[in-house]
Amino acid sequence: MFEEFFGLGLIEHRLWGFIFTPYIIKKSDAGRFYFTSHTIFPLASDGFNASLSPDLQKIVALCDEYSDKRDF
Repeated sequence: MFEEFFGLGLIEHRLWGFIFTPYIIKKSDAGRFYFTSHTIFPLASDGFNASLSPDLQKIVALCDEYSDKRDF
């Protein structure tokens, strides 16, 4: 079974330079490797965002503010 937790990654945006992106990070069964499972979005149906603390939910919401996927 994989252990899941919150993590922030830095990605390079084509216009803004490096930006933070919130991810679900998983630890492998052997415990030697970590990998990103998927990006966390404020209104995602996976429920992971709802399990985060209010402070982490705010970080996810702030990161979503400058997302290319956001409707302006």
